[in-house]
Amino acid sequence: LNMKPYRVMPKSFIYDDGWQHRGVCNFSKISAAQITTLHDTDFDLNMFVHNPKMDQISEILYHSNNLKDVPSAKLVKAFLDVFTDIDYVIDIGAHIGSISILSAMMGKKVVAIDADKENLNLLCSSVVNSSLQKNVVIIHGVVGMSHKAVTWAYQTNGNHSGNYVDTEDITWSQKSGSNWRLEGRAPFMMDNMMDMLPNMSASN
Repeated sequence: LNMKPYRVMPKSFIYDDGWQHRGVCNFSKISAAQITTLHDTDFDLNMFVHNPKMDQISEILYHSNNLKDVPSAKLVKAFLDVFTDIDYVIDIGAHIGSISILSAMMGKKVVAIDADKENLNLLCSSVVNSSLQKNVVIIHGVVGMSHKAVTWAYQTNGNHSGNYVDTEDITWSQKSGSNWRLEGRAPFMMDNMMDMLPNMSASN
């Protein structure tokens, strides 16, 4: 993979101001999406989801009635309830954003990153639906251990869960069957996102 690495976070990949920039957050594509609500004592979490018959995470969210029924969300809420001095949450591999939306509802500043535009379209819709634009920055991309180009392996059968960032040049499509495709990506590093957090606070 011969790709130019990102030494700094490209501004065009940050969607806190331009919610329909570069084809991400395209609301016209979610007209057929389903919405589900997870109830909690403090608030209701409204989420746009993929077809629950095809996407594993969407299936869990769609068939859950309460926030406590989703183990990952329950764990994150319990953590943030205890550690109230946490101001920022970085959600790597955010999928459709259950953790991002939950964290933003709890008043945290969130950076959500995912490589799948279909995931981000739903995440954006959930953010806007709950009026959380001031709390969430959405990045279309992958995170790597270095600036070396990586392979993003994703499924083509409607299941947007379980995608891989292949940092060891393992051909996941050969291991997982014909439903997988490979795409070269230049990764961001954690330092890139950490550098932008103070700016996020100042701008919002």
